[in-house]
Amino acid sequence: MFMVKAPNQKTVTTGGNTACWTAVPSLASQRTGWPFFLLAVMALGFLLFAAGCSFRQAASGDDPVEPRVAERNEGFETGYSLLGRFSVVNPEMAIYSLEISESGRQILFSSEALSVSLLDEEGGLLWEIDFDEAPCCAQLSSDGRVAVVGTEEGKIYYVLSGGRVLWEQYLEGFFCRLSLSPCGEYLAASLVEEEGEEKRHTLYLVDRWGRKLWEKETGPVKDFFFSPNGELYIQEIIEENRLESLSAFSVDSGERSSWEKTVSLAAFSDDGRYAAFLEEGAAGETEEGEGEEAGENKEKDLSFYRLEEGREPQFLWSRSLEVEASWLELTEDGHQVIAYSEFSGGFDNLFAFGRQGNFLWSTRIPGGALLTTSPAGDKIVAASWQEYSEDFSKVMVLDTSGSVLQQFEIATRIEKIALSGWGNILALGGSDGNIFVLDVGHLDPEQAAIIAEEEEKELQYNPVAFGEDDDCLHLTLYFYDEQARELVPVNRSIGRTSAVLQAAIDELVRGPSRITGLYRTIPKDSCVDVNLEDNLAYLDLPEGLNQLSGPSQLQGIVDSLVLTASQFSSVSGVRFKVEGEEASSLGEELMLEETYSPERPQNERPVLFAPHRSHATLFLLPVPVEDEENPLQTPAQFAELLLERAEGYFPKLPGLEEARVRRDEIVLEWDAHIKELYPEEGSPSDKAKAHLFSDMFLLTLSANFPPDRVIFLVEGEEWEPPKPYPSFDRTLQRPFYINPE
Repeated sequence: MFMVKAPNQKTVTTGGNTACWTAVPSLASQRTGWPFFLLAVMALGFLLFAAGCSFRQAASGDDPVEPRVAERNEGFETGYSLLGRFSVVNPEMAIYSLEISESGRQILFSSEALSVSLLDEEGGLLWEIDFDEAPCCAQLSSDGRVAVVGTEEGKIYYVLSGGRVLWEQYLEGFFCRLSLSPCGEYLAASLVEEEGEEKRHTLYLVDRWGRKLWEKETGPVKDFFFSPNGELYIQEIIEENRLESLSAFSVDSGERSSWEKTVSLAAFSDDGRYAAFLEEGAAGETEEGEGEEAGENKEKDLSFYRLEEGREPQFLWSRSLEVEASWLELTEDGHQVIAYSEFSGGFDNLFAFGRQGNFLWSTRIPGGALLTTSPAGDKIVAASWQEYSEDFSKVMVLDTSGSVLQQFEIATRIEKIALSGWGNILALGGSDGNIFVLDVGHLDPEQAAIIAEEEEKELQYNPVAFGEDDDCLHLTLYFYDEQARELVPVNRSIGRTSAVLQAAIDELVRGPSRITGLYRTIPKDSCVDVNLEDNLAYLDLPEGLNQLSGPSQLQGIVDSLVLTASQFSSVSGVRFKVEGEEASSLGEELMLEETYSPERPQNERPVLFAPHRSHATLFLLPVPVEDEENPLQTPAQFAELLLERAEGYFPKLPGLEEARVRRDEIVLEWDAHIKELYPEEGSPSDKAKAHLFSDMFLLTLSANFPPDRVIFLVEGEEWEPPKPYPSFDRTLQRPFYINPE
């Protein structure tokens, strides 16, 4: 049933001002006489004047809110240029949709505030429409002239420039997905109706005048794509076996094509000539990709097809990935296929292939990222709040070679991203009601490299901490370094709790702090339940972890959990479950031991506290020394081995002239070059390295020999470095905490 309704319950805000508008029949046709006409004109003038002087008020009725905070920061000092910010007064708000036109001059978003807003390229408000129900779907045409909105009650609104609602249509059910064809002449809508315990999914095609052309019953629709050749590709879920099916419908007739493919991901080139799918065992595979980057022997493959109207897709090639992809994109003319895995586990998770199937590059970006690309593929944007323990979002802009053009952080959870078709304007939607608009149109890789080099100049290091705090619980957590080669221990303090083992695992899942330069081993928000029985720690993993692929990725999960649980003396072993059931494997590639013995590297003897670096942060890494043929027995042997491990971390290492135990202290005598590590006007990097140098000898020697006091001498004489460098006479206090956050 087609219903057209005058939009007399809507509020339109234009240029920051609010006005109520109602569709009114022509006054001349009402035959009410001139007195009524004059009164009506006067009333209308008053309303327009009031509208021009008013601002949209916050829900609480407090002071007026200026919605746009415009900033312009040219250059690369900050790493990005903020054109403006539009703020909705709400500390926590879901943004349903965020769309941007090809030029970037129009930005559309719908939100939990029951409104749909159109912004300009500087975040200024062009118009806004309020609704009586949630506008859960909204799309913008590529030219920015048409917007369509679908509400949770099953209504579609077709909105023209200026915020004028051309028509309103009611469909049965709740909106699940909405898609507008590139020129705005058609829109496809997927709605669901609940009939008792059953759900009925219906696909509708409506033209630009609100006429319902056809409807079809489908499974739950995951995605749409309008092709230029007059077909609508639908990816739907087949309820019986939960497989995802891809097929095509004729836009004109609504007839389904004769072919159907089972895929978990699908992406299409803008010209409609090519498609990329993630599917099981693509037939007719070509030779394996080049090098380790292409991966091998995985269950699901990345496949590439040529599309022709009315015909089954023609297979061209397939490749295996190291990890299972969760996102696919094709650039113009299918020139590049870009695949992403939502959890890296410290390894590469963004891959690019050429149209001929040749491997181009791979890199690592934050896990759980939202991604978008410019049609030409010259910019790839990723934004994720799941990288850190804090609610900071990391945003990265990459070029066609996978090189980072920009990266920056925003202190909110970015929930939506949109990049203009020209690749010049980026819109970011935060969970706090902020829409950020940024200029990413003129990025120079050489300038970006200079910035990265500048940022790398200053190193940081958090010195070892001592003592015990009755109000805090100190936990040791293990995260990957930048190469995903080492699990680095960090110390985090939290409020005291009786469930210390569960608290430690929860903090591990929260991930590393953003200032550490480390990477999480477990996807954020994973629920890992802990139960301690007869000194055995049972760690119950969610099914989502069991579905990850890649043995290295899975091994990092297991190792970090075992190391984190092993810090407690009450734990004599660690065992794993998946969804409450005993597990012999994780995924399909990693066999689990029946019981893992505790691993406590910091308590091993002999042990070195060696320097380690991840990005611009320095750490101490406990390394057990295993050399049965030449066991270390003297302080000099430990000190010399530690100096070997420190090569490359310091500009020039001093020479050790003597090391000896004297009464209740260990004395290390250095040559005069040690003074070069403590310059008078030292930079932050100099101070970080000096503290690291002092800590690594204090902890290594005190851990392996009875004295807890370590003294440095310079050519047999006492010498104190300038402040704020650490003293040359230090005593280890217990307990101590390395790499505190």
